[in-house]
Amino acid sequence: MNAIINKIKLVTKALLLKAIDKILVDDLYMAYHGDDFYFVLWDLNQHLRTITKYNPDNLSSKQVDTAEKIRDKLYELMQEHDVDWEHVE
Repeated sequence: MNAIINKIKLVTKALLLKAIDKILVDDLYMAYHGDDFYFVLWDLNQHLRTITKYNPDNLSSKQVDTAEKIRDKLYELMQEHDVDWEHVE
């Protein structure tokens, strides 16, 4: 009986260590790549701004309106998460 309990304890410990390792890897990834995510969103915002302000590709008004709605949603989500463009250099 003790052998079974010991095996269960070892398996449980291994699973917990694996879960903790995954959490740490994910946290490190986010810490390291956080600014990359910022610049992806910045570039998307600038692309959408160019479409809505200048329409360089002669898109239909419906496509331009869609770009504007996407940009508005981006700003809405940023506000919900309390982030903005002003705090990164």
